[in-house]
Amino acid sequence: MFHETRTVTDDSMLERIDDAGLVERAIQEDAHHWALYRRPISAETLGKRLRIGAARSRLLVSALREEQAERRTRVDSVAS
Repeated sequence: MFHETRTVTDDSMLERIDDAGLVERAIQEDAHHWALYRRPISAETLGKRLRIGAARSRLLVSALREEQAERRTRVDSVAS
C-alpha cells in the first residue's frame, strides 16, 4: 500500500483549517500558553480551547511549529 505524504504548507490544507480564522486564534492561544507555562501548546489543549477535533488541532499545531521553525531559520540567516 502506498500513501501520499502531505506537508502542512500545502495551501489546500491551510485553507481547510483556516475556515474560521483558526490559524490566527491558534497563534494567540500558543502565545498565551507559552506566557503561562513556558511551553508550546499541545494539540490536545489547543483543540479544547478552540473547540475543534483532534485532527484539525494536530494540523494547526504542525502549522504553528513549521512557521516558528521557518522564522528561526530566517533570523539565524540574518544574524550570520
